[in-house]
Amino acid sequence: MMVPKNFVSPNKSAPCMGIVQDSLLGSYRLTDKDTFVDKYFIQSVALWLDMWELPIPAILKPRPLWTGKQIFSLILPEVNHPASPYDKPPFPHNDKKIMIQRGQLLVGAITKSVVGAAPGSLIHVIFNERGSDEVAKFINGVQRITTYF
Repeated sequence: MMVPKNFVSPNKSAPCMGIVQDSLLGSYRLTDKDTFVDKYFIQSVALWLDMWELPIPAILKPRPLWTGKQIFSLILPEVNHPASPYDKPPFPHNDKKIMIQRGQLLVGAITKSVVGAAPGSLIHVIFNERGSDEVAKFINGVQRITTYF
């Protein structure tokens, strides 16, 4: 029995695995609106993930800084996960809702309802749109980034 093939339960058609404990807390703290990282951190993360292209920094002066949302977006496959089909920008500034477009986390902090084992979670969306191998890569990437963070 292969674990990546069993992320979604055939009985309930919902994820039975998700991000928990330390990785969940790290995901939340990394994607908080006040989290910024420097060049050395993002280069280390890029090496851990075998990525060679870095995103453009969100802040250029006095020194380049990247947001935690940009770091989290490095591991996201190209999927869309709206906060709700009826929500329209502008979003409130409290990061309660998330919006992911084309694999970029634009708004919101990652919580248990987003990456937990729940129907409609990000893991469920990735499984439905990209397959089980992408879910495995995503979960491994989350654990690597949050452990380093």
